[in-house]
Amino acid sequence: MQTGMDILKAAIGTSVPTAQGATASSANPNWRPYTFVPPYDEADVNTVLAAKTLGFHSISGEAVTGADASIEQFVPSYYWEDWTDDGLFLGYNDVDAEFKPAFNAFLSSNNNYFLIEIHPNTFYSGPYDEDGNWVGFYQTEQQQKDSAAFEAAIQWMISTGGDQIQFTTIEQAYQADHATT
Repeated sequence: MQTGMDILKAAIGTSVPTAQGATASSANPNWRPYTFVPPYDEADVNTVLAAKTLGFHSISGEAVTGADASIEQFVPSYYWEDWTDDGLFLGYNDVDAEFKPAFNAFLSSNNNYFLIEIHPNTFYSGPYDEDGNWVGFYQTEQQQKDSAAFEAAIQWMISTGGDQIQFTTIEQAYQADHATT
């Protein structure tokens, strides 16, 4: 069974820094983001139209919060990632106090997806320092702890949810939800 990290790497590929500061990529040529996340979770109608014109078919659900009524008119034709509080987890600060209760609430809910947002700097720093100098990719002590906590959380999810648990990307979930039979 793949872990969340395996799926992330398979979906977007990996980038390997070279000694010259360039990046040798094994990026998946078929991967393309289709989810638009408006900067600062704010968008207007023109932003949403531009994103749709560029091929994005999903927009981050956070953009709906406080959005003006004209953006909300796009709901029938635009896939809004409407993640609810019991389907969204944003951190790994305290797995026992935050993550496990959130996941258990999800298991007893009617939601199909439990979204875990992962930012690259959660697990790695680099390849440049704050002055722009090449330092390569590395993990701080906290990032090592966060990586271990994430992998432990994945294993706990599998042991807790059993056969109900599958890992997917947002794009794969979109395709499954919009498949025509």
